[in-house]
Amino acid sequence: MDRLVREIAGIRLVRDGSLVEVELNEPERRNPMSPAIMEGLSAACDVIEAEREQTSCVILTGNGSAFCAGGDLPYNDLNLQGEVSTQRIFLEELYRPFLRLLDLPVPTIAAVNGVAIGGGLALAMLCDLRIVSDRARLITAFGRMGFFPGLGLTYSFERLLGPSKALELIYRGAEISALEAVSLGLATTATTPDELMPRARAIAAEIAANSTFVNQLVKSAIMADFRGELRQRLERDILAQVLTSVGGDYRQRRDAIRRARNRPS
Repeated sequence: MDRLVREIAGIRLVRDGSLVEVELNEPERRNPMSPAIMEGLSAACDVIEAEREQTSCVILTGNGSAFCAGGDLPYNDLNLQGEVSTQRIFLEELYRPFLRLLDLPVPTIAAVNGVAIGGGLALAMLCDLRIVSDRARLITAFGRMGFFPGLGLTYSFERLLGPSKALELIYRGAEISALEAVSLGLATTATTPDELMPRARAIAAEIAANSTFVNQLVKSAIMADFRGELRQRLERDILAQVLTSVGGDYRQRRDAIRRARNRPS
């Protein structure tokens, strides 16, 4: 199969043989969880699922200096208001395209090229494997915002790190370096920015050398509980997010961020 590049809303989708690369493609905004990226990621997952028999591995990365800056704050501000039920539906719909990555039947690798903040970090955690550029920073961030962690981060951290370390990192709003991510087991390896995608492709090639069908069965066996339990946790987490969104702490912290951004330099 020839190399094929498709631009879909906020996503660039590249197929090279059996390898598919999905690139978050709003670099000027540091690839937030925006409507364009949501639309593009959902469409990309449609393509991958339809072509699952021809797909050995998927690499998710970001264009520019960031992997994903997390929530699209102006978009969220417009929607995180009003009735609790309305906000809950908004968050469920917001997360739906990103959770599709978790449900892909083929192996997935997050190639974290830069900062992964809040929901962006949670997105990387939905992939089977993670490799990081030595410029990458994984930032939990939610406590600083006065907003409960989203996209299943509490569960993915707890499962991978254990309760105590997960609590510590989220309590602190920790900024995790590439080397620390490897030492904690959040990433398998760290490499230079120039070597990030070649390294990801090399791992994908090792995966592709094995039976695609067997790999899909292995993923289903190992990830079934993770998928189900993360979704159960997410139901509770969304309620906690709505509770924090209507609280004064979140509003005060968001107002302080706006004032800082608008302050003359």
